[in-house]
Amino acid sequence: LKTADEGYLTRRLHDVSQDVIVNLDDCGTLRGVEVSALKKNEEIVETLGERILGRVALQDVINPLTSEILVNAGEQIVESIVKAIEDEKPEEIEFVEPPALDTSFRYKSTDVKFPIAYAKATHFELKEVNWRKLSYTYLNPEHPIVPKLSSGIGQDAYGDFIFKKLKKGAFTGNLLHSIFENIAFNDPYHWDKVVKRSLKRLALVNQELYNEKLLELLKHVTETDLNDGQRTFKLSEVSNAVRLNEFEFDFSVKPFQTQAIKQLSKPAVPFHLRNADHLEGMMNGKIDLFFEHAGKYYILDWKSNFLGDRVEDYSQEKVWAAMDENNYHLQYHIYTSAVCKYLKMRKPDFNYKTEFGGVFYLFLRGVRNDGNYGLFFHKPELVIIDQLSNILT
Repeated sequence: LKTADEGYLTRRLHDVSQDVIVNLDDCGTLRGVEVSALKKNEEIVETLGERILGRVALQDVINPLTSEILVNAGEQIVESIVKAIEDEKPEEIEFVEPPALDTSFRYKSTDVKFPIAYAKATHFELKEVNWRKLSYTYLNPEHPIVPKLSSGIGQDAYGDFIFKKLKKGAFTGNLLHSIFENIAFNDPYHWDKVVKRSLKRLALVNQELYNEKLLELLKHVTETDLNDGQRTFKLSEVSNAVRLNEFEFDFSVKPFQTQAIKQLSKPAVPFHLRNADHLEGMMNGKIDLFFEHAGKYYILDWKSNFLGDRVEDYSQEKVWAAMDENNYHLQYHIYTSAVCKYLKMRKPDFNYKTEFGGVFYLFLRGVRNDGNYGLFFHKPELVIIDQLSNILT
């Protein structure tokens, strides 16, 4: 796997596999695999015993010289059996040919084509015809994105990297998400190892240049001032103990019309939804970072969007314009509704006004620890969140 999308998919499949439960001892298949020692240039890198330990024999495994049965069909190969097999020093396992079976119940590949017949259920009616797995992406309508052009103005070494050499697109997004997910904001000691591991995993060329400049990016991001309107703090003050990375949520959604949510939009904080008369199902999402600081809870989202090749392109005005253009206001309203549900379950006395700090979006290319660039903050009105939650649940 050498692309960012495939790497990201593999991580998600790994997450899903944690929930898979195998509850059948025997799936009944008549198919199997022939196993032999793994070689590279005639050198054995994994012995036959190492490869068959723990497997279940499809057929009787026999000693080709004495015809002695070493493993019975359906028997798991344990260490004692492995030793007995290796004593004979075979290069591969030989399986007894399976007996001829009636073709009516054993599938054989042929050129004969059979028509497919489907059973039809009678007296069946699907009640939840509008059930969907919903998300910000699902509700977000198609909208044009105006590409940002480079100005051609010269930059310092860091600016040249962050605006020109750091690729645009999903690759960089996945790279930065992976790094921020795995570093400790308040302990730079292991940053170099995390960055190198992420670069290696994504098979990036010119890793030395990326490694140096990404470490500089981490310093800018963790030491920049975050202001929630009442206090200023830094991510370097947030420990691993009070943060949840890639915080995933699911909650049931009752039948609703997207027009009802559109009516909550305001000119200062607009959001748009695709047109749908009736939707219901399960709302799903994954929040980049959910953390607590000084008794308040915050949502934070990492953005690698390219807004221009000057730090001035990441001013408050330009960042707000990017939020409007990408319809991110809808995204964090859904996220806020979700974390409020979570906090109310964990803290029955949760108070939105005093305990929810707000939402940060960090446009990472523009963030500097000596200026107010690349930062977006907003705390949605409680009445809007309550109305949104009532519409959905």
